[in-house]
Amino acid sequence: MTIPTANGLTSGMVVGLLLASGFGRRYDAAGRRNKLLARLPDGQTLVTASARALCNALEHVAVVVPSRGTLIEAALSDLPILVVRNARAEEGMGSSIAVGIAALRDEFPKATGWLIALGDMPFVAPRTIRSIADALLARSDDGPSIIAASFDGRRGHPVAFSNMHGDELSALNGDVGASQLMRAHRLRLVDCSDAGVLQDIDTPEDLTRVETYGR
Repeated sequence: MTIPTANGLTSGMVVGLLLASGFGRRYDAAGRRNKLLARLPDGQTLVTASARALCNALEHVAVVVPSRGTLIEAALSDLPILVVRNARAEEGMGSSIAVGIAALRDEFPKATGWLIALGDMPFVAPRTIRSIADALLARSDDGPSIIAASFDGRRGHPVAFSNMHGDELSALNGDVGASQLMRAHRLRLVDCSDAGVLQDIDTPEDLTRVETYGR
């Protein structure tokens, strides 16, 4: 599904990007179970809950899925998202960011920046996502160009990047993600009073310990 783009000229906005093309080897080393399709107590899959939170906070959202991620796409079919297929998913998170940002730069060339979230972190509240996007929109020209959510002094997700980092994000590869870029530039932490910014699901045991955070 392609979302409305106002001819691709929308400005003054932050576009959401959900990374959902990983293979979750810690969840199932054999690769038989995709953790993003695991069910939460409310019946939603991890990826659906994560994507819905973004959609509830931001006007435009894209989700990066593996090129053969048919089941993930099906789980997201009722949401107003742009699906970006990553043929390089085996290369790791860096490739997902690069492919996703490249697609969004084409789709929304005037966007102020992008908010990157993870498909295995379904407990981040929409209000938290909105606060990070608003902080990026409100930054001064010489202010920090990367904004990250934090809880109890610990950096978490999501993380929003100014469009000035488009070339760097589009050039990422491997499984390092954007951590090196974040170390190289000024970063502002926003305390969101939301423990969900730290809670990801890496193993089946994590899922059994799920504590639902209010949205």
